[in-house]
Amino acid sequence: MVTASRIWRPRLLALLASIALAAGLGCNGILGISAASVDPALEQASDAGADAGDDGAPVYSCPSYCATIAQNCTGLRLEYENTETCLALCSHFDTGSPGDQTGDSLACRVYHATAAATDPTFHCPHAGPSGGTHCGDLCEAFCLLDFAICGDRHPYASEAQCRQICPVYPYVNSPDAGDLSFQDGPTLNCRLWHLESAVLDPVTHCQHTSLSNVQCSIPPGVDIDASF
Repeated sequence: MVTASRIWRPRLLALLASIALAAGLGCNGILGISAASVDPALEQASDAGADAGDDGAPVYSCPSYCATIAQNCTGLRLEYENTETCLALCSHFDTGSPGDQTGDSLACRVYHATAAATDPTFHCPHAGPSGGTHCGDLCEAFCLLDFAICGDRHPYASEAQCRQICPVYPYVNSPDAGDLSFQDGPTLNCRLWHLESAVLDPVTHCQHTSLSNVQCSIPPGVDIDASF
């Protein structure tokens, strides 16, 4: 014989389960919680010039670095004409170690590109391709990149000769003029501008990174016939 309690017990349990489920959904709605959604901000790459690895440690990448320096270094503090140029030059940087503030590395440039958010006048030159005297030696960075970008079109007999000649080029670090403000004159800044331009047009611009050229004039008192 089937009793009333045996008939109603399954129905009662099902009813209680439905009530519990509805209550749970109601609480989520009240609290603004959705089990199926994730805060989009948590899925985006960090704006500090580095992405986070699986262990949370920074993994430096050229796209993140280029996005950060483009955001923080603008106007007179612009270090790259465009993203393509930034990516091309960045591909030749040593990675370095997380937290580097000196040394010719991507990590050092990432640090200064990030710090430029609050002090672009000081940090942008250090975050750029030359390293601005903080991220490596100016001439080492310039000559390495000149040979990497210009290849057979480089205007020096060797990278060693480039490093020997380079110190005669004055480097101007001024709050009123960034590296890309100089497109002529005897400075290293001028030659850096032409080096960047050589990424897209090496035929025209590689020759203008040399000691003697029609765009970046020879520094005063320098004998171009002297043995370097």
